[in-house]
Amino acid sequence: MFGEEDRLADALNHEHEALSSHAVSLIQSSKAKEAREITRLYDEIKLLRRYHFFLSEHVLLDYQALPVLVPSNKPFDLSIFLTLFKQEKYGVALRYMDDYLNSIKQDYQSGPNEVKNLLGNIIFNMVVALTDKTGKNDHFEQKKYQYFNAINHSTTLVEAYFHFQQFYNELTNQVMQSNQEHDNLTQLLAYIDDHYSESLSLTDLSAHFHFNPSYLSSYFSQHLNKGFSDYLTDVRINKAKELLNNHDLSIADVGSMVGYQDHSYFCKVFKKKTSLSPSRYRKETTR
Repeated sequence: MFGEEDRLADALNHEHEALSSHAVSLIQSSKAKEAREITRLYDEIKLLRRYHFFLSEHVLLDYQALPVLVPSNKPFDLSIFLTLFKQEKYGVALRYMDDYLNSIKQDYQSGPNEVKNLLGNIIFNMVVALTDKTGKNDHFEQKKYQYFNAINHSTTLVEAYFHFQQFYNELTNQVMQSNQEHDNLTQLLAYIDDHYSESLSLTDLSAHFHFNPSYLSSYFSQHLNKGFSDYLTDVRINKAKELLNNHDLSIADVGSMVGYQDHSYFCKVFKKKTSLSPSRYRKETTR
């Protein structure tokens, strides 16, 4: 049966092995003159293992020659980070995070779990902010748990922050892509609003905006829950409603002005959309 000193020696070897498996080239505790000092060495190795989380870029961790400890006086303000994130100042937000992490690297006596919890909390709040902005996103709702796990199992700050940046880049790229799609959709709808009276087709729009027709078709279905033809019809009929308020215009004139050269076809489409004929609509809404 092991004695106390044997037990501590075995634990000390375990700490050395665990630490060396985490890519530390060399660790060095102070020297023990007597066997009973093994307890102190064990405590030193445990501290070195914790310090290693922050100091993993150092080839040698010598307990008696550790880097100068600089207490961090820069608390991380989550509200500042999230405000920058919501304003889509992604580079500024990440620099704010970089500054904080650089400060706690120099204050290496901090707890690794505090940093891991902070990174996880930021990820959680970014997903909440994304949901508020674009609606529920199942992809990132599931993805965040994968990154929580990766960060929690990280053995160094460099590794934990690498996983955080991966998630951050994926999420911000998604937001920027969504913004680009929104801008494209805004331009597309503005073009239709300006040219609804012309003979517009999906092919015409695809050529004008350099989109694949099938992509554009799915784009309408995905973002507007209707096909291109239905959307164009809705625009034309809404414009026709406005024009019908002008009694100087004939029904045929109104139909022609919104893109229907065939009077009977215009009346048929108008009634299908409003349940009223154009003339009946004019009578009931412009008394």
